[in-house]
Amino acid sequence: MTKLATPSIRLLARFLARPGTTPRKPAHKNESLKSILLDEIVLKRNRNERGAAVVEFAVVLPILLFILLSMVDFGRYFYVRISLSSASFEVADAISRGLFIASDDAVTKSQKMSAIINDVSPGIAGFAQLESSAQVLLTPLPETCPSASGRISVRLATPFNSISPINSFFSEAVSTTSMRCLR
Repeated sequence: MTKLATPSIRLLARFLARPGTTPRKPAHKNESLKSILLDEIVLKRNRNERGAAVVEFAVVLPILLFILLSMVDFGRYFYVRISLSSASFEVADAISRGLFIASDDAVTKSQKMSAIINDVSPGIAGFAQLESSAQVLLTPLPETCPSASGRISVRLATPFNSISPINSFFSEAVSTTSMRCLR
């Protein structure tokens, strides 16, 4: 014969029973009422803590999104910097080899340099979501290379639009290249 449960355990079992259901009966004859009650207590506790995961997710989600967007921004920024570096090198190289002729005006020089930049880094403005294409800054625009021992310096700059909240670090991408004239 199995021993009957004490009055306190029966009261607890009655308290844990849900309205409209009958209390669970032991599946095996070795299963005690205490183990059944412990299972019920654990299930009830888990039901009460269901919302905790949602709250934890709501706290962690902005941090995860910030990290993800920052990683994407770092990649975009360094892509733009590498493209600008290549473009500034090519423009300086073209000027040092005689890109300009004496009769070129400032607009023609700018168009020639823009063509080189677009050849070196096509689609840089579209990929990096830049407001405008890169600006070539040569002060002053040389007619030709200054002399055989002179140096030409090219500075390319473009505004950079960040998609993450750390845009104060990446407001502008700049690349400067200096090259000796070959003529």
